[in-house]
Amino acid sequence: DIDTPDISLLQVVSQFAKPVRWTLVAREIAGKQPQPATNMLSSSLWRLLSEYAAVTFTTVRCLVPVTLRIQVYRCLGLIGAHLYGSSSSLIVQRLPFGMYLKTASAKEHKGLANEYGALQLVRRRSRIPVPRPLDFVSSTDTSYLLTSRVLGLPLGMCIDTLSENEVYMLVNDLRRCLGELRAIPKEVTPNYAISNAVGGPCYDYRIIAG
Repeated sequence: DIDTPDISLLQVVSQFAKPVRWTLVAREIAGKQPQPATNMLSSSLWRLLSEYAAVTFTTVRCLVPVTLRIQVYRCLGLIGAHLYGSSSSLIVQRLPFGMYLKTASAKEHKGLANEYGALQLVRRRSRIPVPRPLDFVSSTDTSYLLTSRVLGLPLGMCIDTLSENEVYMLVNDLRRCLGELRAIPKEVTPNYAISNAVGGPCYDYRIIAG
């Protein structure tokens, strides 16, 4: 039998858990090293090659039938799941060649079409770093959105270890992005005050969930 731990001892230990954690975080922040110039150069080179590959792909895909493209995307999805594993989202899969595939059912086709249009709009009207929309196709029961990959790390993986200067830069970047979003002119359905990026109705799943 395993003895029941002393509750009072656990309460004492719990009082030190957060201070110890933040002490380790502070040490990690203090020990950060500037990113080497070689890493920055390789990152820029990879971004350039990815953009070139994306432009080439969007040009070639117009010559390929939709049914064949769907089969290719399904195969790439299986390869991506084998290479990278599943993502945190059940409908998004990382693919080879710096791409991501988002899959949705037929009833969510309009939402995915709006996302495709929104990405096009933001890339055309701002400098906000969003994925390049590469393709949007649908079969009788499924829709597929193919995008490029944006280099970087999810904020949730590193936000606790950001230095004060990095937090300041993050806040300024978010402020600039929000300002650019607000400045995008309304290009579709000018007769309506509010619409989505392709002129349809706005939809938020949280309204139903509430």
